[in-house]
Amino acid sequence: MKLSKMYMVKSGDFNVAWLTAINNVLKSNTDVIFGSVEEPKYIKDSCQVIELTGNAIDQMSNGVLHPDFSFKSIDQYKREFDVDFLAGYNDWPEEKKFTYLYIERIVQYKSENKTVDQLKVLRDQLEDQINNRIASNRSQAITWEPEADVVNNASPCMQRIWSRWIGEENEVNFADLHLDWRSRDLFNAWQPNLIAITWMMNKNVYGPNNCKIYRLLDKNDSLHIYRGDVESAKGIVEKRLPYVMRY
Repeated sequence: MKLSKMYMVKSGDFNVAWLTAINNVLKSNTDVIFGSVEEPKYIKDSCQVIELTGNAIDQMSNGVLHPDFSFKSIDQYKREFDVDFLAGYNDWPEEKKFTYLYIERIVQYKSENKTVDQLKVLRDQLEDQINNRIASNRSQAITWEPEADVVNNASPCMQRIWSRWIGEENEVNFADLHLDWRSRDLFNAWQPNLIAITWMMNKNVYGPNNCKIYRLLDKNDSLHIYRGDVESAKGIVEKRLPYVMRY
């Protein structure tokens, strides 16, 4: 049986959280083949919930990648989470468009023959929570479009954004931000994903409401490392993580 092990990571350091999550995948040693018969994907898998607080929030907001992270074009990647990017993107020829963009799914979500700007909904709901001093558990955005995604081999990995106002301190409001992912490349995508999403939320939801992220809870059904990246992942862990913490 290929049951992925469950881990809970709590960290005030964005880069330490990444290393710890990598180490969890390596020590779980759960080999899984997923995808399709035509395109099987070989991974080491885990199920992880990662709680980020304190300095980790500032690191994400400031785009601080781990020095050994291979992807460096974070500013270019963040553009794909920008509402302004869609203005030009919508005019692209269909053959040049991505299978999906998160910003497209979030601000142009298709519902009953109309589109819903879920970032605006999140922003307005947060404003109401702050003004009324009453939190809400209904403030969320989703990306999954069943009719399209159940037959699509490249459907969104992030499924849901959940946000709740948690109070005020020194005239600054704070929010709890939760993300749900059905599938996630830990080694190559985890850090840019979180930097881009926190940037998107700060720009469109929290900033306009004089609000900051207090905690980010990152929930992953399948947080994995592809077989071709395993040795590189081991090398970084052995270089950066204290021996007593390693797999």
